[in-house]
Amino acid sequence: MVDQGPRAPRISSAQRLWLLELGVEKPLLARFDIQKSRPAPPSERAVAVQPSVEPTSLLRRPVPAAEPHQKTQPVPVKPPAAVESPTDWASLEARIQACEACELYAGRQRAVAGSGALENVQWLVVGEAPGERDDRLGQPFQGKAGELLQGMLHAAGIDPSEAIFYTNLVKCRPRSNRLPTAQEIASCLPHLHSQIALLKPRGILALGRLAAQTLLATETQKNPGFEALRGKVQSFTLTGVGTFPVVVTYHPASLLSRPRHKGASWRDLNLARDLGKSWSA
Repeated sequence: MVDQGPRAPRISSAQRLWLLELGVEKPLLARFDIQKSRPAPPSERAVAVQPSVEPTSLLRRPVPAAEPHQKTQPVPVKPPAAVESPTDWASLEARIQACEACELYAGRQRAVAGSGALENVQWLVVGEAPGERDDRLGQPFQGKAGELLQGMLHAAGIDPSEAIFYTNLVKCRPRSNRLPTAQEIASCLPHLHSQIALLKPRGILALGRLAAQTLLATETQKNPGFEALRGKVQSFTLTGVGTFPVVVTYHPASLLSRPRHKGASWRDLNLARDLGKSWSA
């Protein structure tokens, strides 16, 4: 006797339709023995129909088309409501040391308000945030990045020890040396504005993308491109205080990892040097 293999299973007409909806091709279904079933009683029809309806509806449920990838600009964060600005440096520094406006205060050893000249300030140098050594010593631009900045300023004819004040957008170190968030910058921005109001520098040197974009953002251009801000003198206006020229260049920490930008940064510092010469002309 010849073995004809296993007998094809018997399926009902409803099951056949369901398999067709699942994508099983008709030639394959021809192998199955279609069972002619009597109509189910009314009490059983709902149960008999339900298995074929639910899986089919799930299979045929339209899948939303994937939205095209778009590069979105970060949502601008408005700074907190203005409070009365300190009228002297000691009061401002005390406010910065006691500040708990954002979560960065919880991880700091100390707030880094800044250091340098407090009178007849020629340049206000603004970076992004304190580093680990800055946080420990309470001084900005410590370590290799600070040494590079000092050397570049000196080479460009800007005396790094006279008439310069050094500070950052945020005064507390973000953990793991990450970049500060927009909310953290917005929370700390009143301190920087108060520093500018008290120091009234002749010019501002913005180091890095965050410092440049924060200082130079306008209502019509919230996030100007960093490279578009370099190469010419920009301006920053503080309401009720005045307008200050701004020169944008790379942060010295980025130059340590991307030395190819040192030539461009050198040209930026020469622009700052020439601007400084015009003040004494």
